Amino acid sequence: MTENFGKLILIGADKSEQEFSLTQPVTTIGSAETNDIALKQAKLSRAHARIECSETGCAIFDLESTKGTQVNNRGVKQSNLVSGDVIMLGDAELRFESSSAAADTDATILDAAIFANGGDAEQEEAAEPAPAQPMDALVEIQAGSGNQAFFCVAARYSDVPLFRNVAHHLGPKQPFYALQPPRPAGGSPAPTNMEALAAHYVDEIRRTQPKGPYRIGGYNVGGLVAYEIAQQLQAGGVEVALLALIDTPCLDRNPLPYWTYRSTLTINQAGDTLFQPLWNLVPSTVTQQIGKSAEAVRDALRSNRLPQFVGQVVQQVEEDFETVQETLGDEGYEATAKVIQRYKPKTYSGRATLFLAAQSLVRYSDALWRWHSLVPNGLDVHTIPGGYISILKEPQVQRLAAQLKACLA
Repeated sequence: MTENFGKLILIGADKSEQEFSLTQPVTTIGSAETNDIALKQAKLSRAHARIECSETGCAIFDLESTKGTQVNNRGVKQSNLVSGDVIMLGDAELRFESSSAAADTDATILDAAIFANGGDAEQEEAAEPAPAQPMDALVEIQAGSGNQAFFCVAARYSDVPLFRNVAHHLGPKQPFYALQPPRPAGGSPAPTNMEALAAHYVDEIRRTQPKGPYRIGGYNVGGLVAYEIAQQLQAGGVEVALLALIDTPCLDRNPLPYWTYRSTLTINQAGDTLFQPLWNLVPSTVTQQIGKSAEAVRDALRSNRLPQFVGQVVQQVEEDFETVQETLGDEGYEATAKVIQRYKPKTYSGRATLFLAAQSLVRYSDALWRWHSLVPNGLDVHTIPGGYISILKEPQVQRLAAQLKACLA
């Protein structure tokens, strides 16, 4: 069901306005195309901020962006939004306008904003910020009708918008739900191990579809969570008609994803702090010219003047770099990677289908034969042209959706 939580209005340098409706509980904003609102503005990070909305209102959360997030000229990490608030994301100026469905009160999603620069000490010293808004684990991507639902576990919050591409090519009749790391209400702890996280997802799945058989899937390391969900469903005597592992590495108590994420995030934040004074001295026109020059080089490398394989290498390096930038600061990935580092997958008694991206590093991480040993009763393997991210984008997503649709049928 489509909601109307309000809208964001992008104000151009010439005072022109462009509207973006807020129709879903979580809306991501950044320069990357994978965001719900993708803006090509100077100093805007690839994953800059997200807006969470409910019937009580909306709040904005900075995603460890390079230039930070401002609301009414005050730097914030998170803040309630009311009609008329002016939001600065890098050089992008946006105005928030709420709908009648979202009350314009100071007690919306957050009891108080947490300001990056300290804010007004007299007013904020006694104010204890409330926990972030509870985030539902289950997100309806496509309601569909006539078919049994497909539940797909996301590795990151930023994967959820990409799932819409898959759902679109599966056809309007196919119900499609995403499962993302939950943010429990009332300050209660989030699941800290794989079994607890999977059990939470199982509850959400069975609340949506009380009876089996179930069709479960997961993208990248989210596939490991899907694997444990299928284990728990089968242990409860429920049929799992499909277990789809989409470019999922076979990790056995491997701390590398979590350690890599934390160390890279720390290095990235340290670099931002060190170079912040220099960044402020560089005019935005200069940075825009540098960006144009870099784009010209990329265009030349992609052109027919160079061998095709060179262009493919450049494209893959770009994609991997973009993926890292989008993943940094994604709390969903951190939560998923944290539970994976201690997970030891057990042998699965059912069948599974593994979709491998042709240019993904998963193909070189012993993923194939390890999955065969864990799924001895049958593992079907399909190779999809493209890389880790591009298999969820046009045109490769069409191949992925076609293969997945055949499995769902």
